[in-house]
Amino acid sequence: MLNMLKKSPIARIVTLLILSQIIAGLILIPFFSLNIIKPDNYNIETIGIELMTLILMLQAAANILLIYQLQTNYDGRPFHQLGFSREMLLKKLGLGSIIGIISILVIYLTLFFSNYIETSVNTLNLYSFTLYFGFFSIVAINEELLVRGYILNNLLKSQQKYVSIIISALIFMLLHSGNNDVSLLSFVNLLLVGIFLGLYYAQYKDLWFPIGFHLTWNFMQGPVLGFPVSGLPIEGMLTQKLAGSSTLTGGSFGLEGSYLVMTLLILLCAILWSKGHKKNKKPQKHHRKILNKQLIKR
Repeated sequence: MLNMLKKSPIARIVTLLILSQIIAGLILIPFFSLNIIKPDNYNIETIGIELMTLILMLQAAANILLIYQLQTNYDGRPFHQLGFSREMLLKKLGLGSIIGIISILVIYLTLFFSNYIETSVNTLNLYSFTLYFGFFSIVAINEELLVRGYILNNLLKSQQKYVSIIISALIFMLLHSGNNDVSLLSFVNLLLVGIFLGLYYAQYKDLWFPIGFHLTWNFMQGPVLGFPVSGLPIEGMLTQKLAGSSTLTGGSFGLEGSYLVMTLLILLCAILWSKGHKKNKKPQKHHRKILNKQLIKR
């Protein structure tokens, strides 16, 4: 078994997915047995943001430890090579964050000026707002490290690039399959988010941009604008009254259930694919020039 883990990237991915789900379940057992949480009422509205953040923190810490062990002992590589280079860290994190903010604002303003939503302002609860920032930071780090940093990284060692990206995006999509009010459209959009972030990671081997994008994508939707986030209802600085079709507003799932988000994500994927395609062509042109010079000399 240990030999298989060292030789097979797929075996390591399957092991990680199984163990991470088992550990996530084991972490919940004490909370269920002490009646702190009821299994049929395990949601942020019932248990509160404080307890949800604590549980998520424990699950993320377990995942990080598990990935660290696999990366160092079975992949035989340092942990930081998963995509945590210090080079231009703030620039990459900032760029991802800004693109996440702009993306959500574009969707929001489109809906607002098309009269598909009515917005009202809430009183800011700084305590909850800060906790939500911490919560979504943990979500972003945990999911990006798991799906892009380890799973996609290992797939790229054994599978063709675009096959690896699609498989990792499907896993990302399925990790959200238990969310409230999920629909076929929201599944497609989750898949597209996974493809977009996968295209970036496959090209740059960097996790800072995906973490920044993932964080602000969620944080802008929920705690700032007041939309549900992937089916998770959140009280934000603003409140949105939906006045249009749920296929445009996203309905109770949030903006990720909207055709507008689908259009935006397809555009972002096309931009990244185009950049990667041009980047791959440059070395070919360079090699051709060298070959032509050698032929001329002959």
